[in-house]
Amino acid sequence: MRDSLARYLTPPRLLQLALDMCVSVFAFYWAYFLRFEGHIPAHYLHQFLDYLPLMLGLRFVWRFPAGLHQQLWRYVSLREAFDIALTITVGTGFFIILTHYAFQAHVPWGVLAIDWGVNLIGYLGLRAVKRMYNENQ
Repeated sequence: MRDSLARYLTPPRLLQLALDMCVSVFAFYWAYFLRFEGHIPAHYLHQFLDYLPLMLGLRFVWRFPAGLHQQLWRYVSLREAFDIALTITVGTGFFIILTHYAFQAHVPWGVLAIDWGVNLIGYLGLRAVKRMYNENQ
Protein backbone atom coordinates (compact mmCIF):
# COMPACT_ATOMS: atom_id res chain seq x y z
CA MET A 1 0.00 0.00 0.00
CA ARG A 2 2.79 2.41 0.95
CA ASP A 3 4.59 1.66 -2.35
CA SER A 4 1.57 2.46 -4.49
CA LEU A 5 0.94 5.64 -2.53
CA ALA A 6 4.56 6.73 -2.93
CA ARG A 7 4.35 6.12 -6.69
CA TYR A 8 1.22 8.24 -6.85
CA LEU A 9 2.55 11.12 -4.76
CA THR A 10 5.14 12.29 -7.25
CA PRO A 11 5.38 16.02 -8.06
CA PRO A 12 4.01 15.66 -11.64
CA ARG A 13 1.02 13.62 -10.46
CA LEU A 14 0.33 15.99 -7.58
CA LEU A 15 0.39 18.85 -10.09
CA GLN A 16 -2.05 16.94 -12.31
CA LEU A 17 -4.35 16.39 -9.35
CA ALA A 18 -4.13 20.04 -8.30
CA LEU A 19 -4.93 21.25 -11.82
CA ASP A 20 -7.89 18.85 -12.09
CA MET A 21 -9.23 20.06 -8.76
CA CYS A 22 -8.83 23.69 -9.90
CA VAL A 23 -10.84 22.83 -13.01
CA SER A 24 -13.53 21.29 -10.80
CA VAL A 25 -13.76 24.36 -8.56
CA PHE A 26 -13.94 26.63 -11.60
CA ALA A 27 -16.52 24.41 -13.31
CA PHE A 28 -18.80 24.28 -10.27
CA TYR A 29 -18.66 28.06 -9.79
CA TRP A 30 -18.98 28.77 -13.52
CA ALA A 31 -22.05 26.52 -13.64
CA TYR A 32 -23.82 28.66 -11.03
CA PHE A 33 -22.58 31.86 -12.68
CA LEU A 34 -23.89 30.85 -16.12
CA ARG A 35 -27.13 29.35 -14.82
CA PHE A 36 -28.02 32.60 -13.06
CA GLU A 37 -26.62 34.85 -15.79
CA GLY A 38 -23.91 36.36 -13.61
CA HIS A 39 -26.18 37.22 -10.66
CA ILE A 40 -26.13 34.25 -8.31
CA PRO A 41 -28.88 34.61 -5.67
CA ALA A 42 -27.59 34.50 -2.09
CA HIS A 43 -29.34 31.17 -1.43
CA TYR A 44 -27.54 29.52 -4.35
CA LEU A 45 -24.22 31.12 -3.51
CA HIS A 46 -24.48 29.53 -0.06
CA GLN A 47 -25.45 26.26 -1.74
CA PHE A 48 -22.34 26.47 -3.92
CA LEU A 49 -20.11 27.04 -0.89
CA ASP A 50 -21.84 24.31 1.14
CA TYR A 51 -21.58 21.63 -1.55
CA LEU A 52 -18.20 22.50 -3.08
CA PRO A 53 -16.30 20.20 -0.66
CA LEU A 54 -18.69 17.34 -1.47
CA MET A 55 -18.29 17.88 -5.21
CA LEU A 56 -14.49 18.04 -4.94
CA GLY A 57 -14.43 14.95 -2.75
CA LEU A 58 -16.47 12.98 -5.27
CA ARG A 59 -14.33 14.20 -8.17
CA PHE A 60 -11.23 13.12 -6.23
CA VAL A 61 -12.53 9.72 -5.12
CA TRP A 62 -13.85 8.65 -8.51
CA ARG A 63 -10.45 9.25 -10.11
CA PHE A 64 -9.17 5.99 -8.59
CA PRO A 65 -11.66 3.40 -9.92
CA ALA A 66 -11.31 4.97 -13.39
CA GLY A 67 -7.52 4.92 -13.15
CA LEU A 68 -7.09 8.65 -13.78
CA HIS A 69 -4.35 8.72 -11.17
CA GLN A 70 -2.27 6.34 -13.32
CA GLN A 71 -2.62 8.13 -16.65
CA LEU A 72 0.16 10.26 -18.01
CA TRP A 73 -1.11 13.37 -19.72
CA ARG A 74 1.41 13.24 -22.53
CA TYR A 75 -0.22 10.02 -23.81
CA VAL A 76 -3.87 11.07 -23.62
CA SER A 77 -6.07 9.18 -26.08
CA LEU A 78 -9.72 8.43 -26.75
CA ARG A 79 -9.61 5.71 -24.09
CA GLU A 80 -8.58 8.28 -21.47
CA ALA A 81 -11.25 10.65 -22.76
CA PHE A 82 -13.86 7.94 -22.20
CA ASP A 83 -12.48 7.27 -18.70
CA ILE A 84 -12.64 10.98 -17.90
CA ALA A 85 -16.22 11.28 -19.17
CA LEU A 86 -17.24 8.22 -17.16
CA THR A 87 -15.52 9.53 -14.01
CA ILE A 88 -17.25 12.91 -14.29
CA THR A 89 -20.62 11.29 -15.00
CA VAL A 90 -20.40 8.90 -12.04
CA GLY A 91 -19.23 11.69 -9.73
CA THR A 92 -22.10 13.91 -10.85
CA GLY A 93 -24.55 11.04 -10.39
CA PHE A 94 -23.40 10.42 -6.85
CA PHE A 95 -23.53 14.15 -6.17
CA ILE A 96 -27.18 14.22 -7.31
CA ILE A 97 -28.06 11.22 -5.16
CA LEU A 98 -26.33 12.59 -2.05
CA THR A 99 -27.67 16.13 -2.32
CA HIS A 100 -31.20 14.98 -3.11
CA TYR A 101 -31.61 12.06 -0.72
CA ALA A 102 -29.10 12.70 2.08
CA PHE A 103 -29.38 16.50 2.29
CA GLN A 104 -32.84 17.08 0.72
CA ALA A 105 -31.34 19.87 -1.39
CA HIS A 106 -32.19 20.79 -4.94
CA VAL A 107 -29.22 21.76 -7.06
CA PRO A 108 -30.60 23.14 -10.34
CA TRP A 109 -30.33 20.74 -13.28
CA GLY A 110 -28.76 23.50 -15.35
CA VAL A 111 -25.95 23.87 -12.81
CA LEU A 112 -25.31 20.12 -12.91
CA ALA A 113 -25.27 19.99 -16.71
CA ILE A 114 -22.97 23.00 -17.06
CA ASP A 115 -20.67 21.66 -14.34
CA TRP A 116 -20.47 18.30 -16.12
CA GLY A 117 -19.65 19.91 -19.46
CA VAL A 118 -17.09 22.38 -18.14
CA ASN A 119 -15.34 19.63 -16.18
CA LEU A 120 -15.17 17.44 -19.27
CA ILE A 121 -13.81 20.24 -21.43
CA GLY A 122 -11.38 21.35 -18.71
CA TYR A 123 -9.99 17.90 -17.90
CA LEU A 124 -9.62 17.00 -21.59
CA GLY A 125 -8.26 20.44 -22.43
CA LEU A 126 -5.49 20.19 -19.84
CA ARG A 127 -4.45 16.82 -21.17
CA ALA A 128 -4.63 17.88 -24.81
CA VAL A 129 -2.48 20.94 -24.16
CA LYS A 130 0.12 18.80 -22.39
CA ARG A 131 0.13 16.28 -25.24
CA MET A 132 0.47 19.00 -27.88
CA TYR A 133 3.30 20.57 -25.90
CA ASN A 134 5.15 17.24 -25.68
CA GLU A 135 4.66 16.52 -29.38
CA ASN A 136 6.10 19.91 -30.33
CA GLN A 137 9.24 19.46 -28.24
